[in-house]
Amino acid sequence: MTTIALLGVPTAAGAHSPGQEKAPALLREAGLPERLARAGLAVNDLGDLPVAPFVVDRTERRAQNAPAVTAVARAVAGAVRPAARRDERLLVVGGDCTILLGVVAGLLYAGDPGDRLGLAYLDAHPDLNTPVGVVQGALDWMGLAHLLGEATAVEQLSHLGPRFPLLDDDEVALLGVIPSEVTEWERKVIARRGLHQVSCDELAADPAGIADLVGRRLEDHAGRFAVHFDVDAIDYVDFPIADNAYQRNQGLTLGQALETVAALAGRPGFAGLVVSQVNPDHLEDRERQAVTFAGGLALAVAGDVESARGLSIGSP
Repeated sequence: MTTIALLGVPTAAGAHSPGQEKAPALLREAGLPERLARAGLAVNDLGDLPVAPFVVDRTERRAQNAPAVTAVARAVAGAVRPAARRDERLLVVGGDCTILLGVVAGLLYAGDPGDRLGLAYLDAHPDLNTPVGVVQGALDWMGLAHLLGEATAVEQLSHLGPRFPLLDDDEVALLGVIPSEVTEWERKVIARRGLHQVSCDELAADPAGIADLVGRRLEDHAGRFAVHFDVDAIDYVDFPIADNAYQRNQGLTLGQALETVAALAGRPGFAGLVVSQVNPDHLEDRERQAVTFAGGLALAVAGDVESARGLSIGSP
């Protein structure tokens, strides 16, 4: 039986606004651990890390709360490293996107020197901005830039793990990108690095098939891979769970997003899933929709493509 190490990271330290720190509690209330067990997985519940709230940083305006974001990422790395060494697959629920830095660092620390790690980045945005490239300053819009070691990234974050950069260009695949949401800065980074990307429309046409191809590609390059799932890849009108409430009438359906995750999780190289940008305050029917999402997440982590594919806002 596959063991899933479940960790909650209630942080909004890197976010644009409050709300994401409530996500782990929401999904626990919706029975996520029990639903994982019901999906046929053994659960090693690592609990939740301390809450890291959103605050406005008026000192480092373009790299908001970098010390707090770094502290959370280091705590995440320390929490997941022992589970990864036991070959448990990870399910890390946030929280803003910067938690991924800690997960990648923890997975690399758990391996042998020289081990590689792939990353399937399911997100409407490539998150390749840096404090020099954009003025807003929220670090969860910059996560992948730090993983790839962009020159103008925040050094304490980009040097978080056992190697620099944490990931190489051929170890990353962008999935579900909405072209109109990509900044000019990010377009230049993608072109310069030659990053592999699949748009939301391309992915929607064949979620499981494309995800399987991406998983195989990452296995060929790195052997194992993690999956980043920012729920703003889901059209907000289809399922209003994302912190980004402006991602409307574009993106994936809930079923398409979960089908993508399920196909990736079914691959032999799958090392873990990181879920971010869930904002409980945005749900219309908080209890029912939280149960739908928690149940779908459990099915997806178990690799149940068919069941994940059929989920929608009306699912029980």
